[in-house]
Amino acid sequence: MLAAGIAAVIGSFMPWAKVAAPILGSMSLSGMDGKDGRIVVVLGLVVAAYGGLSLRRQSVPIVAPIFAGLAALALFGIDVWKIVDLRATEAEMRESMSGEDDPLGIGKAISAPPPR
Repeated sequence: MLAAGIAAVIGSFMPWAKVAAPILGSMSLSGMDGKDGRIVVVLGLVVAAYGGLSLRRQSVPIVAPIFAGLAALALFGIDVWKIVDLRATEAEMRESMSGEDDPLGIGKAISAPPPR
């Protein structure tokens, strides 16, 4: 649990989304650009603290494992929600940029997925 908590805290400061467009360049957003990253940091610290205390075999209150489990469950829920939300936003942006109001195809060219 210690490693999972540390990974959650570090992951909050890393890029969560990156947008790249041929003409406009690229831009990335980290979790700390919004309130979700701060929530993930707090939950990650709760999980890491419990993991650290468990590794040291220190006695912890009976509610500590419950709080750590709920924090881990909340982290999982936030992860799933953000992945679904980012994919839906990406699809919505691509659809809006490649509409019929684009006779020259510029929006379609900008919104095209990068080659792999």
